[in-house]
Amino acid sequence: MDQIPFKHRDCQLARIQKFLCHDRFDRLCLTSKLYPRREAMYSIAHAQAADDTATFAQAVNLSYNEVQVGQAFGPLWSKHWFRLHVKIPETWSGEEVRLVWNSGSECQVWVEGKPLQGLSCMKKRYYYTITPCVEVGALEHTIYIEMSVNGIFNDFNEAPPDFKATLTTAEIRVFDRHVFNVSMDLQVLYELAKDLPSDSCMSEHALHAANDVINACVLGTRDSYEVARSQASHVLAMANGAASHHIHAVGYANIDSAWLWPCRKTPMKCVSSWSTAFNLMEKYPFKMAFTQPQQLQWVGEKYPDFYNRVKYFISTGQLLPVGATWIEMDANLPNGECLLRQFLYGQRFLQHEFGKRCTDLWLLDSFGYSAQLPQIMKHCDVTRFVTIKLSWNSVNKFPHNTFWWEGLGGHRVLAHFPPGTNYHKEVTVEEVLQVEREFSESGRSNSSLFLFGHGNAGIGPSEEMLEKLQRMKNLNGLPGIQLSTPETFYESVEKDPTRLCTWVGELYLERHQGTYTSQAQVKKRNRRAEFLLREMDFWTSIAAATSTKGNYRHPGNEMRRIWKLLMLNQFHDVLPGTCHPEVYKDFHAHHDEIEQVAGSLCQTALTYILKGWDSLRQKQVHLYSELNGCVQEPDKTCNGNSHLRETNGLSQANGSPESPETEETNGATPGCGGITIVNSLSWSRKEVVKVPADCSTGKNLQTDHHGNSFGLVQAPGCGLCSLQLCEVSRPAAAMLGKDGLIHLRNDLVSATVDTHGRLVGLWKPGSGKNYLKGYHHGNQLVMHDDFPLYRDAWDTLDFNLQTRRSVNDVVKPATLVENGPVRVVVEVSVKVITARCKLRVTRHDVVKPATLVENGPVRVVVEVSVKVITARCKLRVTRHDVVKPATLVENGPVRVVVEVCVRVSETSHVTQSIILDTESPYIKFHTQVSWHECHKFLKVEFPTSMTSSQATYEIQFGYLQRPTHYNTSWDSAKYEVCGHKWADISEHGRGVALLNDCKYGYSCVGGTLRLSLLRSPTAPDTKCDIGDHEFTYAVMPYTGTFQDAGVIQEAYNLNSPLILRPSLALTLPPDGISYFRLDTNQVVLETVKVSEEDPRSLILRLYESFGGSVSATLSTLLPVWSVSRCNGLEEMLDDEQDVQFTPGHTATIRISLDPFQILSLIARF
Repeated sequence: MDQIPFKHRDCQLARIQKFLCHDRFDRLCLTSKLYPRREAMYSIAHAQAADDTATFAQAVNLSYNEVQVGQAFGPLWSKHWFRLHVKIPETWSGEEVRLVWNSGSECQVWVEGKPLQGLSCMKKRYYYTITPCVEVGALEHTIYIEMSVNGIFNDFNEAPPDFKATLTTAEIRVFDRHVFNVSMDLQVLYELAKDLPSDSCMSEHALHAANDVINACVLGTRDSYEVARSQASHVLAMANGAASHHIHAVGYANIDSAWLWPCRKTPMKCVSSWSTAFNLMEKYPFKMAFTQPQQLQWVGEKYPDFYNRVKYFISTGQLLPVGATWIEMDANLPNGECLLRQFLYGQRFLQHEFGKRCTDLWLLDSFGYSAQLPQIMKHCDVTRFVTIKLSWNSVNKFPHNTFWWEGLGGHRVLAHFPPGTNYHKEVTVEEVLQVEREFSESGRSNSSLFLFGHGNAGIGPSEEMLEKLQRMKNLNGLPGIQLSTPETFYESVEKDPTRLCTWVGELYLERHQGTYTSQAQVKKRNRRAEFLLREMDFWTSIAAATSTKGNYRHPGNEMRRIWKLLMLNQFHDVLPGTCHPEVYKDFHAHHDEIEQVAGSLCQTALTYILKGWDSLRQKQVHLYSELNGCVQEPDKTCNGNSHLRETNGLSQANGSPESPETEETNGATPGCGGITIVNSLSWSRKEVVKVPADCSTGKNLQTDHHGNSFGLVQAPGCGLCSLQLCEVSRPAAAMLGKDGLIHLRNDLVSATVDTHGRLVGLWKPGSGKNYLKGYHHGNQLVMHDDFPLYRDAWDTLDFNLQTRRSVNDVVKPATLVENGPVRVVVEVSVKVITARCKLRVTRHDVVKPATLVENGPVRVVVEVSVKVITARCKLRVTRHDVVKPATLVENGPVRVVVEVCVRVSETSHVTQSIILDTESPYIKFHTQVSWHECHKFLKVEFPTSMTSSQATYEIQFGYLQRPTHYNTSWDSAKYEVCGHKWADISEHGRGVALLNDCKYGYSCVGGTLRLSLLRSPTAPDTKCDIGDHEFTYAVMPYTGTFQDAGVIQEAYNLNSPLILRPSLALTLPPDGISYFRLDTNQVVLETVKVSEEDPRSLILRLYESFGGSVSATLSTLLPVWSVSRCNGLEEMLDDEQDVQFTPGHTATIRISLDPFQILSLIARF
């Protein structure tokens, strides 16, 4: 008997690896025998489509020309079709034959007019099986290839504009399935030997079995392959123990609706992935999940025949909808109504198309999850949540995999994070072991999900993955793994959920914090569209409810289309700012359409309302006084002749509805007639607005240095009134002080502005306490370096905070441009300094001697001309700019304005108008930035004198408190957080709020509130945010609590300015008309919309905003006859929490809400 030599473990592993695939000796490795015979394509014809809209029927009629392997096709984003004439040799009879195609891009195989499979150079998915067994009578085939020149780009970078797809391989090949089976056996054995502990018995068994398999193989001899498989079978049959971790394997292809490609390219990605999966499902019993109904709609529109196949596989339970939302949206930035609409339209689509809905929400790739998401989910009958993104945390490992997630108001959903760091498993032993090793719920749960398949251009699960899963099932040394479904997994967990831990609050991702700021224009237009669509919903609803003869047709279909367009652009790569610039071309085109359509629908509805409100008024005339007790604010005098009481908005100045309507009593100031003020927010407002130039002059009107007129007006909540100027009894004013300081003041707030446009003091009149920290400046612009380690547009890292530099280089001094009494405005412009250079030359000849050409006071310039012989290096410029004192440019009586212009660099500057209006509780900073930076971050700071361990940030339908210190690693990881319209820091009895109209990135450490303004990443968009920007933020000091001070309402006001609309209706009562009235500001009427199912019903969505329980009365003038509670899907709820509805000409709805509760009502009219 021969002696067996000693085998070194590393040498054995290397031998197995090389035998599977060897770069140098490819003819000696197993995979080289996968395709023993091959033939070039008989004929390849090519045609370029005009655009992505070409259907298959149109493509076959294009003009085709013969092409060869090696040709390149472009340009980027173009669509091409290939017609392949395949002739299989008769000698291949009985063999399995594949098409092998590599064009360096993404392709779809079409046979007999049907899309059958995707092809992609990503993950080397090159092949399509023409026939599993060649028959002599079927040797010729015609195949069409649809190719999109998308490219597979380097690490999240922008595609080169000259990119072309090169056809490198186009062949038919015999596929040897015997070799394939041996290679799968050997691959699993190799991974077991490599990844199991080296001292484990199973690792040794696998190592020796793999060695025996190689010894048995005689390459090219099929009989030897069967012997080799028998050597592997005894090890692959070793079963695992009953107590092992149980893995539920589900097929999945993560397909971003837009990212490094525009959304018009996504339908083909879907078809490629799903068609490939459908082919595999005919052979393997696996299930595949998908998440985005928007993609189904695209496929149905562009590939209607294939969509029928999709419907079939959904009906059989093989293709599983698991995404309850219209799109995999970002879960931080959209407002609450937008998140809720995602569920409404996603679930309605699934119900309508397939007769089923989802109970689970999969947001695998979004960049953190709002603390209000659990309640929104529960409100829409979704109780399960799956993500994997928190495994990407850069500092702390999230402690749970399966747990209860409790959000605001105590609402809980079952949450699961599949162990591991990705949602595109390739089914390796290492991945399976990692799942068991990283599962953190041992003792509480014993199951987890395992999502396998290549995403995006990778076309989903592969045959290799499924073959390996068959071999790994119940295999000794591995956790139990089986093909399963999400529902089976949930059921296994829900058998005993009492052991699970609970996580309370947001699921904060410790990475990608730069996405709160990247692509500033995108975020600005999103915020604007959210408020515009709110207006559209509100006024079209009022028009529908007041249409007595049905002569107003509610544009429901068009509104749904616009809403879906907004939701599409809230996808988790689009809105955060991490897409290819081509995507943002589409984004801005979409938002142009949103603004045009929504604006037009609003105007149409308002026109109808203003023309037809008299009939409603006559019906209500004897009941105008019913709501007189619903007082929210003290009485205010407007224009000195009418008393604005917080009533239903219909009472006359003298309280008599019978008073004749004259110019005096219709609310119009002489010269201001024919203008209607529109306010859809649920509280009355008194604000400074720009008014027509023909309004009467006097102390109630101010004309600024640009010729614009401003006045103080008041508008009822949820209603309309005629334009009338209110008396300015407490004017805004400014005073010049020592050292160029400017003192701004009204009766609610005062501040001192220095020469740089910074606040050196901030007070509530009469308090005597400076709300800013001593010797620190508010409105301090600061610059940081912003160099990421990995993903540019995504990440901003904490070490960049140490590069903070104050921006104090004034180009144009702070200037007071308006000074009350209605408004005070200070304008300032700042320039950000980034360039550092030096010039070093080997030798130079002076052509023109150094000459002094400018000598102050703002700048010193010396010019010199040299002839450089050998140049290396860089230029350092020293600048000597003289700071000038701030300038007061407007000083009353309605508004005070100070202007300032400040350098931020040699190429960037900031211009600000610092504005204080009469009766405004905050100071506004209207900011214009010319931004031309690279890897810089611009922020603004307000170092307050508050002492608090927490700051408060608005989120969807509520607010969240976060620490202001770095006590723990969890605290310090939140160096940049997401908030919406406001953030606040307070101590007992007082506080400071920071409001904005389009920003989302905040931080608060100690008492310093910071708002992130602009970034300048270079990938995927090389010109991200380069250009001009305009936005507004405001600082609001207050006494008491932020709830009682009206911070929530003022932030809404800043984002939803009063609308002045020309109108022929001069018969509105002096107090206007208010369609809804709440008796408390603790409840916000967020949404009024027409029901999706019943055009004679309204959906009223309210939420409790203060964080406490409350009872409230909602009154309405609309002809409502029934009110019931409903869920977010607009389905009536049959529970004990019924509403108390009192019908009548002035109907009332008595409701009770818990802290942060979202309440939806169906009101029938």
